[in-house]
Amino acid sequence: MIEIWKTIPNFENYEVSNIGNVKRKEGLSVNKRNKVSETILNKRYDKDGYLRVNIRDGYTRKTKSIHRLVCNAFIPNPENKLQINHKNGIKDDNRVENLEWCTNSENMKHTFEKLNNKIWSSLSGTENEKVLVKEKIKKSLSCREVECIETGEIFYSASEAGRVKNLSSSIIYKCCSGKTSNYNGFHWRFTNTGYFSRKDKIICKTTNEIFDSIREASRILNISRSSIQDNLKGRTKTCHGLVFEYCGPKKEM
Repeated sequence: MIEIWKTIPNFENYEVSNIGNVKRKEGLSVNKRNKVSETILNKRYDKDGYLRVNIRDGYTRKTKSIHRLVCNAFIPNPENKLQINHKNGIKDDNRVENLEWCTNSENMKHTFEKLNNKIWSSLSGTENEKVLVKEKIKKSLSCREVECIETGEIFYSASEAGRVKNLSSSIIYKCCSGKTSNYNGFHWRFTNTGYFSRKDKIICKTTNEIFDSIREASRILNISRSSIQDNLKGRTKTCHGLVFEYCGPKKEM
């Protein structure tokens, strides 16, 4: 492989290569008095097994992860994803073809789905204990995709939705859990729940009125919530002459 060098963004005196090497370019020292020759910098491992390197911004020394330097220099990130994934699971393999930008959810799913054998072999204890740990890992990594009903946008998690939409991920999660009706006029739900919450947005097909929840429709129209729910679930054809539906495609119970 031909080693290609690019200047590190915001550190014009340093370059990083497509295979994960970092060097200081030939030039003057910080005090502008002495000439500095081109030098390949030493790498060191952090506590998590990733390679890092020290570079200087003027008189200030900064420690940078090499995989992040490579990604910033060589791999476009149009979706502004925050994390970086080592495709083969080897933390010190910082070749550009082994790296990719990812979300937290994508990174976690890759860890479990593609590197499952490595996780399994690293677990200690009896086979039954391993199974229990594995199930806990799987449950913690289970996809909790969220959808914004108004825009139809789907995100890997409430955290990603909050980052992209510049909203509080905790409030988005509460909306999906039915604890909050809406967030700044937007309604949210989990894509994999298989049902609608009582606080989901509904529409009266007869009048085209949209309500933030069954409770709101009940209060405004002076119709019992149970009657509206029966109509939403298909138990009745009409509700006091009105027909109600959930906003967005309904899923099977």
